[in-house]
Amino acid sequence: MTILRPNPNANVTPGFPGPISRPSPPFGFRLVGETGEGTRVRWYPAVDQYEVRIREDGEEYDETVFTTSAYHTFPDLEVGQKYFFQVRAMSDLSGTSEWSVEMELEPTLITLPPDCQPPNLTGGKVFTESGTYDWPHDDMGTAMLVLRGGQGGQGGHGGASGTGYVTHDGGEPFGVITLYGANGGTGRRGATGDPTTVTIGARSYEGAGGRYGDGGAGGRSNGGRNNGGTHVLGHPGDFGQLAAPVFHVVHDLSKGDTFTITIGAAGAGGAGGKGGQSAAKRSGTSTFIVADPEGEPGSDGPAGEQGARNGTVQIIPLV
Repeated sequence: MTILRPNPNANVTPGFPGPISRPSPPFGFRLVGETGEGTRVRWYPAVDQYEVRIREDGEEYDETVFTTSAYHTFPDLEVGQKYFFQVRAMSDLSGTSEWSVEMELEPTLITLPPDCQPPNLTGGKVFTESGTYDWPHDDMGTAMLVLRGGQGGQGGHGGASGTGYVTHDGGEPFGVITLYGANGGTGRRGATGDPTTVTIGARSYEGAGGRYGDGGAGGRSNGGRNNGGTHVLGHPGDFGQLAAPVFHVVHDLSKGDTFTITIGAAGAGGAGGKGGQSAAKRSGTSTFIVADPEGEPGSDGPAGEQGARNGTVQIIPLV
């Protein structure tokens, strides 16, 4: 588990945009996944590119990385060590923002009380593919099954907003109406990971799959702050969750009993959100008072990624 919070000693005030010609500093930092690759954090808003810098507690910033995604994976964070990072937005049209508020990352270990300790999971056999396994031990044996379903799929990315603005006569009772390019659509959620199952004769055991990731919000039309002339990218979808282990104790096993193992597949990623309509398309008319520019539709958001991990089965002989 990793703790994410603003640095209480930082002197940067979050939530205020930079000068009118520059994008706002990123905000809304959120942990979205911890995997073998590292700790992933996402933020808002979505622009063309970001610069990310990180330092250890007591050290100075000396290295930056660039990314075109509104999230970053921090690898090799050590438990017990505090880290601080900042992000700034870089737009091809409006320049570079101020650095965001400084955020603190602190990887920690969760210590369970003595009466909640899980069983010792060392030993036994681990299966990552479907198949069968014959119990090789004497009759009246007992085994612990540790089952994990597949990881959930990532939600689809939101669609980009449409551009342009038009002014037209909406008739009674609306009068003159100004419309801008439409917001992008929200990405679809990913699929839940498939369950992993083990059957032994008439007995059946299951480990549920990981929860799906929600789709990312669509890019919001700029509503005239830059005359509706810039596409705003949608937000990335949340990553699907890893499946929690499910424990089963199986008694009265006989030598030669066959375990039929079905490994749960990782969930598919969700579809990306639809791009927003251009101002002209959204207005539904070709008779404009002003059309400068009429604009272009936003691009559809990319689909989310399939979950990275299929399920597993671990069979541990207890006697």
